[in-house]
Amino acid sequence: HPDIGRIVSLVRDRNLYCAVSTNLNQTRFLENLVIAEPSSIKISVSGSSQATYGRTHRKGQIDAVMSNMRLLRRLVDAHGKRIDIFIGYHDYIGNDGDELAGMEALARELSFGIRHKIARFSPLEKMLPLCSDESSIGDADRALYDLLLVKPHEWSRVATDGGFDDT
Repeated sequence: HPDIGRIVSLVRDRNLYCAVSTNLNQTRFLENLVIAEPSSIKISVSGSSQATYGRTHRKGQIDAVMSNMRLLRRLVDAHGKRIDIFIGYHDYIGNDGDELAGMEALARELSFGIRHKIARFSPLEKMLPLCSDESSIGDADRALYDLLLVKPHEWSRVATDGGFDDT
């Protein structure tokens, strides 16, 4: 957002916690963001190779994201800011092993944290119908849906029944 620096500053000026989430595919306003010093920045990724990342981040380029992570580290250091930066690693079927190890290595190199999250289908308006009718998934979303570790109807069951069925 072109006003991200101003928006973050407005929040921080009120001594409020300010978390920013980004896919870091572009850097046009990155320095403004760093100067405003949000409390935390989460960078959402789902792999360390284009083959894996591209399955779940349409139009995203993992090499650009990783380059932008390095730029973020340089900007934070150059401006002397203290920001909790972490990689939000979205767990899908098939993005563990070497994919995860590559991102963990980058996190260590840049002194970023890494936190896992079981990926969920989004946006909400697409996910809600799938809680009760899996057949409503569209062709354009089928490949991503098939990579989910936990399907929307399973999340719904956990929420309403208090757990997974082990049988």
